[in-house]
This record gives sequence, structure tokens and C-alpha cells, in this order.
Amino acid sequence: MTTPDVDPTIHLYAICDGAPEIPAVEGVDDAALEAHVLDGLTLVISRHDRAIAADEAALVRHAAAVDAVAAAGATLLPARYGRAFPDEAALDASLRERAAAIRAALEHVAGCVELGVRAADPKRQAPRPDAQPPNATAYMRARLADVQQLERVAAGIHEPLAAIARDSVRRLMTSGRLELTAAYLVSTGSVDRFRAAFDALAATHSELAMVCSGPWPPYSFATLEDRK
Repeated sequence: MTTPDVDPTIHLYAICDGAPEIPAVEGVDDAALEAHVLDGLTLVISRHDRAIAADEAALVRHAAAVDAVAAAGATLLPARYGRAFPDEAALDASLRERAAAIRAALEHVAGCVELGVRAADPKRQAPRPDAQPPNATAYMRARLADVQQLERVAAGIHEPLAAIARDSVRRLMTSGRLELTAAYLVSTGSVDRFRAAFDALAATHSELAMVCSGPWPPYSFATLEDRK
């Protein structure tokens, strides 16, 4: 009789400050969530006897587990899906290498949630090369003016919201039309103020399709590398 190969895996969901209560929810592949304590941090993990598939169902369960831990009041850094380790020694070694950055990141997100904003104008088109003006130089000038206008609109949306947030990241596409995607790290006490500011901006920019989502755990601010 052949014994199936066993490939033990520890799956990481989040790194928490202190010793929060771990909610009784199931993680990926219906595995129970566990607390693994390391140097004053609590790592939310689950244990598996095989590698975890990167399918949609697993991604949803991972995100739901992180949401549940955050909803319980933990200050946390969500782990990207797929952060897996063969054993506790490998897990501990990986986290200890970045201990200072982890603690700094936890301090940065403490007391905050993430809110997302998307703004787009699907009807607006960039100047076409075959349209007026009739020569390349004039076209490039018109294209530059168009991009600069889009950037001004994006700044007019982003800057008032960023002023309310502790931190923010944004991605702006100006290829043909305005597409702004941004995330804001907002203190829990400022969420209502942020939403009111967003609503005012959305009313001012009625030509745009604007959506505010969240609050979420601070996925966009959990990176341990410096952002440029």
C-alpha cells in the first residue's frame, strides 16, 4: 500500500500586535485558525498536510479570516495569500528577520482602517492621432494638455481625501480616460468625516463614476518595504 505524500504547510493570515482573541472561524480548506506567539507578536495561522491551491475559494476564505480577526479589534498586518512555511522554525526565522519593520508597520496602522476610492470617466476619450490638430507636434501638445487636465482632476479628488488620512497610495491611468484607484489609511474616528468628504467630491464631479469601499483591514499598507 502506498502512503500519500505529506507536505506539511503553515499558512499565514496576519501578524497582530499583542495577544488578540482569535475568532472561531475556519480558514483555507476549513482549517482552524491558531495563534502562534513570537516575541510579543501573534501570528494567525492554520496548519495543513499539503500545499494550498491558489484558487478563488481559497482566496475568499483567506480574506474572510483576515476580516474576522480585524473585526475582533486586532491591530494587524494582513499577509498576502500564499505566505506559507514548512514548519514553525521557518516561520519564526522569516518574521524575526523583519521584526523592526513589522513593529513599525503595526504602529503605523494602529487604530486605522483602509478605505478605497475609484473614479473613472468612461465617456471621455483622449485626442486621436488622426483627428485635429493635423500634425504630430500639435497632437502631442494636445495630448499633453489632456493628460495634465486629467491629473488636475485626479489631484482635486485625491488631495482632500489624503489630507484626512494618515497615509495613502494611488494609481492613476490617463490613457484615453481618467481612471483613479486609491487607498487611504484612515483612523476609525475619521471614517465618517472621510465619507462625507467623498460624498461632497462625488457630487461636485457628477461626470465621473465614483465609488468608496470599505472599511477593510489595511491591505495596501501592510507592506514591510519602503514605498517610494
